[in-house]
Amino acid sequence: MRMLVALPKEIEFASNAITCHGLSGTDSPEVICLTHLAKKWILIQDAFAYQVANPGKIRIQFEAFQNPSENIVTSSFKLATQTSTKYLLDVAADTLEINFFCEYPCASCDSRNKTKCLSCYGGADDYNMFFEYQCLRQCPFGLTNTTTNNCTECYSPCETCSI
Repeated sequence: MRMLVALPKEIEFASNAITCHGLSGTDSPEVICLTHLAKKWILIQDAFAYQVANPGKIRIQFEAFQNPSENIVTSSFKLATQTSTKYLLDVAADTLEINFFCEYPCASCDSRNKTKCLSCYGGADDYNMFFEYQCLRQCPFGLTNTTTNNCTECYSPCETCSI
């Protein structure tokens, strides 16, 4: 399977030497990425086994992008998956944006403080627990995760609890 990633207009290649690493859902951490500088796309080839129809969550790290000079939320990336013979399987072209003002792991933050999180990125293995303007991997001791990934207090006399 092939994956084509088109960059939003606000993102540029820092060089033509883009590197890609398969973090999860790929056959190997070594991922082949081809770039087209003028069209602003990256083609990922041979990262997924042909017989696996749905590899689940796919995480690929790209290196050597040039961040915008302004603190912005970009327009959406475009992501398309294809067979090795270029038959289109799926396209995602909405809500794949990056917030360049907030510091990771904040998905949104206070406009005067880029580390004061107002929301967190989702994902089971990320910093997605929100507590006191921070995004944490897990709730602090004595707190539990709600169904909306907010940390809330356990009721006395319990030291730990679950919702």
